[in-house]
Amino acid sequence: MIQGIGTDITDISRIKKLMDEQGQRFLDKILSAEEISLIPEKGSEHFTAGRFAAKEAIVKALGRSFEFSRLSILNDESGKPYIHNPDFISGKGNGVTFHISISHEKDYATAVAIIEKVI
Repeated sequence: MIQGIGTDITDISRIKKLMDEQGQRFLDKILSAEEISLIPEKGSEHFTAGRFAAKEAIVKALGRSFEFSRLSILNDESGKPYIHNPDFISGKGNGVTFHISISHEKDYATAVAIIEKVI
């Protein structure tokens, strides 16, 4: 059963501006240490904007906020994004699965989050 759905679109130039102005402070606020270690040299603003959009989509699906830096969104072998440590936002053992999709297009990053509860 679908428990929540959220979507977000982020202007990549806005994220680049924040990265340029605030540097590491901004990254530490929205990305986990694990995600920061994965930032590519080329296209770092695209990577960061995609993670930001995904976390905003998760907030909308949950109906409440959380500390972005505590959540890691990683990619499996095929490139599919997944939440690495969802327990702190969903609670252990409650049968919740998160589905995440992130897309980029020239000036924007967008993401969709679906929360599925097994009944």
